[in-house]
Amino acid sequence: DTDIDSAHLVAERLRATFAAVPFSPLPNIAERCTVSIGVTRYQPYEKFESFVQRADSGCYKAKHQGKDRVVVV
Repeated sequence: DTDIDSAHLVAERLRATFAAVPFSPLPNIAERCTVSIGVTRYQPYEKFESFVQRADSGCYKAKHQGKDRVVVV
């Protein structure tokens, strides 16, 4: 329940926080994990499936643009 600009800022904070968390699946092994996020806004009277599809397409766009980013669709 927020505007698209605020949602984008929240998604960007989540992305940066996730990337900053150390991940060590085994002793002496450090990996960097990232996340790609699609952000969209629910349209009145829209089917929930359409809303999720749009957000999902943003996620795939982010991955195709190099991963570790937020895309607003």
